[in-house]
This record gives sequence, C-alpha cells and structure tokens, in this order.
Amino acid sequence: MKHALLLLVFWAGGAAAQAVLRVEASEPRAYGYQVGDRVQRHVTVHAPDGWVLDADSVPRPGGRGKALELRRVAASTQAEAGGRRHEFELEYQVFLAPPSVRTLEIAPFRLRFQGASRVEEVLVEAWPVTVAP
Repeated sequence: MKHALLLLVFWAGGAAAQAVLRVEASEPRAYGYQVGDRVQRHVTVHAPDGWVLDADSVPRPGGRGKALELRRVAASTQAEAGGRRHEFELEYQVFLAPPSVRTLEIAPFRLRFQGASRVEEVLVEAWPVTVAP
C-alpha cells in the first residue's frame, strides 16, 4: 500500500494564524487486477476547527458502464486535537476485461470545506490500476 500525503496551507486573512487541511491516502496496489475484482482506497482529511465538510462533495457510488465503478463509500468523522478527522473508505469494482494488460485510473475527486469566510477544496489525486485479461 502506498501512502500519499498532500498538505494544503490556507492563511486566515492577513493574520499570522494559519489553518491546514491535510489529506492522506492509503492507496491500493497498482497492479494485478482482473474483471470483477474490488479495489479498496482509504482517504483521511484532517480539518482544523472551523472548517466544515460539504457533504455534497463526497463521491457517490455509481459509474455504470465505466471500466472502474465506485461501488461503496463509507464516511466517518471523529474529533481530534484542534479539529476533525474525516475518513473515507472507497470500494471500486473492475468491470473491464481487456484483451491485454491495460492501466486504468481511479478518478480524482475534490472535497469541499467551508471555513469562516471562504470555501476551499482539497484534491484527492487519481491512482493507476493495472488490469489483466
């Protein structure tokens, strides 16, 4: 499993106070999948006090007719020192049976957070998945 870390720093007004939205992703292996396999992805966002997740920005299961379909999203939120931890378990299913080895991509998505005076988005990067016949 690969762990990716994206650190986004937002400055509050002209003051020296800073708020940090931090994204961590525990990525699935990038190879060795076949049609029907399920791919798990875990994403954690650490949001400082005052930043609220926009529930409409959380990905929804679906994608009928695509090579990779998002089948399940489980989201939870816990308090942590200085803010909240948002955890997402995403499960994708491979629906492509290629004639030869092919690399697909788990689509990137953005999570939107509302602060006291503005909205910010964090990007959860795309991830490659290699599928064999």
